[in-house]
Amino acid sequence: MALDEGGRTFDSAGLAEYIGSMIPNHRNLYLFVGEAYGHSEVVLRNVSETWSLSGLTMSYEVALVVLAEQLYRSMTIRTGHPYHK
Repeated sequence: MALDEGGRTFDSAGLAEYIGSMIPNHRNLYLFVGEAYGHSEVVLRNVSETWSLSGLTMSYEVALVVLAEQLYRSMTIRTGHPYHK
């Protein structure tokens, strides 16, 4: 997956469900975070899909932090941990 401003959006529960659907298939998840001008057309043509973290513009450093937190949140939702609320 590549993070892209025009990509698919999720709420936290939806992302947790999506990631959970990948686990039984033992699929690896590779996430590509672009730089200021986004990904090249080569990258976008070779990923299975694109995700958008937000309609807001943010630096890739901030995007990495937001992505890490959302992945952590997804795992806590799946395991019933109270972090999500």
